Amino acid sequence: MSEEAREKTREAGFNLWIAKAKKKHNTRFDYLSSATEFVTQKTSPVTIRCTEHSETFSVLPFNHLRFNSGGCFKCDEQKASDYFLKRERDKFYEFFESNLRERLNIESEFRGMTQEMMFYCKLHKMSSLRKPTFLMNNSGYGCPECAKDAIRSSNRLSMEDVISELQEDLPDNVKILEVEFDEKTQSSKVRINCDIHGQQLTTKGYLRRSQYKCPKCGDESIGYAGHRLKSLIETNNKGRPTYIGAMEVEVFGIKSLKVGVTTRTLQERYKWNLKKIHFSAQLDEIDAYVLENRIHRAFAKNHDLRILMAGMRNGERWSGDTECYWHDKLDDIIAFIKDYIKNSENIAYKSELLLYEVPNFFTRDVSREKDETNIPIAVVGVRPDTLEIVVEFNSISDAYKAGYQNVSTIVSGASERQISHGLRWFKKSNFDEGNVPELKLSRRGNPKTIVCLESGEEFESISIAEQTLRARGIKISGSHISSVCKGKRKVAGGLSWAYKENIHAT
Repeated sequence: MSEEAREKTREAGFNLWIAKAKKKHNTRFDYLSSATEFVTQKTSPVTIRCTEHSETFSVLPFNHLRFNSGGCFKCDEQKASDYFLKRERDKFYEFFESNLRERLNIESEFRGMTQEMMFYCKLHKMSSLRKPTFLMNNSGYGCPECAKDAIRSSNRLSMEDVISELQEDLPDNVKILEVEFDEKTQSSKVRINCDIHGQQLTTKGYLRRSQYKCPKCGDESIGYAGHRLKSLIETNNKGRPTYIGAMEVEVFGIKSLKVGVTTRTLQERYKWNLKKIHFSAQLDEIDAYVLENRIHRAFAKNHDLRILMAGMRNGERWSGDTECYWHDKLDDIIAFIKDYIKNSENIAYKSELLLYEVPNFFTRDVSREKDETNIPIAVVGVRPDTLEIVVEFNSISDAYKAGYQNVSTIVSGASERQISHGLRWFKKSNFDEGNVPELKLSRRGNPKTIVCLESGEEFESISIAEQTLRARGIKISGSHISSVCKGKRKVAGGLSWAYKENIHAT
């Protein structure tokens, strides 16, 4: 083929391609440079200019017809962005119509899941900025006042829920009376009645973690049985009909021989932990406590501590873990019980009280004599925000027995720790509400102010946020708050969080 014929063929191919290109893309592209570069649709690329983005790019003529973007990278990005934006918009609006339409109106355009939009709350007659992703994945409030209402509602415990969760673990001496809501602290308190110490207000958290359930019983190492025995002796009273049983129980997947005393039935007291009842008898309450403690003293070397140790490792002990024994002592223990019942007419109860021993299975150093360096130190626990005294103890040891850990470390100043179980701790003799030092900043650097996106509350540090919310009864972890702020986690404590500086930056 001659050169002239080839040129005519090329021009014909170019004109055909141009016609198809303009039909598909209209006036979006300028083909001026491609007229001389065109060879065939599939052999050599041509230079095209995008009039929308003022960008030139090189593409095979065939691909220019095939691609909706024509081969322009900026058009590709724009189309992908438009596609994903439409997809996310449709997803959010579908969620909004199903979940938020009754409470909120949308007052601004959707620009992306992580871009703030303006929402108007029909209930509180106010507008606020919220990110669509937070509404979909976290709270669904869209209004700071609605969020506060929700937090107050979540902090209001119901009597039914408290009974359902805690009733099975209550000792015989403790009964739950009612749940009260403290408007000042926006948290619920549980009123209990202890047969020894009467009515007291405590928290659901304390009832969960305490072995004694009664704060005053927790302060006193002798426990319920010892106090009850003392009370019965002083009033010359035999007490209530009481069961004592030698049973097989299973706790934390561990089976053990349990000797238990209860004024309820054994099945009602030990529920699903009870597997077998090897022997049981009903005695007067005073005899049941004496017998239980005699068994403890007689079989002290045969205690099975596996359940106790497992509970300590798990951070949640089982309430009957100090009266467990090895199975090979079953016959001996049953014989011991029967012998007591046979000869229980002439028990010297006052002498028994003097011999009464609280189970303690850990080595104790009692060699030191008391002096001014190790006398008991009275301590107080106060709320970090209001400095209101919540609890006080005659010694650090008493605080520990009541379930408060790390108090010694805090009051001694031996570490950076300043808060334990949501409270700041001070020696009672040094505490002056009008002259309390501010919480120290972490040595790791200046803490960042964080914001709870639902309620709008600001906290000077993650630590302060954690302790403040825990004091309100909300289970939350500082490390989880940090993960949310860094985008590695969606919520902490059921709430959304962000560094204040990042909110302002957006």
